[in-house]
Amino acid sequence: MAQEAAGSLIDGLLTAAEGFGYRLPELYGGHAREEGLAPLPYPASCHPQAWAAASSVAIVTALLGIRPDVPGGTVGLAPLESGMGLRSVNGLRIGATPVAINVSADGKNQLAGGPPGLRTVG
Repeated sequence: MAQEAAGSLIDGLLTAAEGFGYRLPELYGGHAREEGLAPLPYPASCHPQAWAAASSVAIVTALLGIRPDVPGGTVGLAPLESGMGLRSVNGLRIGATPVAINVSADGKNQLAGGPPGLRTVG
């Protein structure tokens, strides 16, 4: 159920983001989702807004199920079933070390790079 709710929330955010050129404001409104209707901008909101922009990090983290535990030497990867087509992410960092995450169609998750000794857990 939590995965379903997360997928629904992410879908709604990405759909709304499209109406703002993928630069989410801090606040917007609208109607029930219908074909061709965009979300309504709230006149006094900042556009874009830092915390709204930072939601992209939370979205990627949720879609791929990334759970880093550097002291424990692991990175958990448990992608949402819907996944929304996200199969790889490059340019992430764990500490000062760049990493890439790849999820294959058969569900095999791979972490490329990262601090020495870091292992992937499902």
